[in-house]
Amino acid sequence: MANKSANNIVEVSRAIGAPVTFWVGPPGMTGKAANPYYQPEAMDHIYDATAPRFSGTTFDSRHIDTGKGDHVHVYGSTATAWAQEVSDFVIERL
Repeated sequence: MANKSANNIVEVSRAIGAPVTFWVGPPGMTGKAANPYYQPEAMDHIYDATAPRFSGTTFDSRHIDTGKGDHVHVYGSTATAWAQEVSDFVIERL
């Protein structure tokens, strides 16, 4: 699934003539969520399958802590910090 989705993103980017495409990987999961799709190993698989398709323009979000709330989504000051990191990453590469 991750490979197919990554390929679709690359195809759309090429089709619209985007000069650069960024991919922001999923945040790190704590392993406390009940759904197996939201476990650390699943996030590692998604990142490992997708990152190579966006060489140099992949933001690895696995260090972002989802330990608050539902252990899947990022909230409050953590979300703000994540957004700032992503923004800085993109701006540095434009």
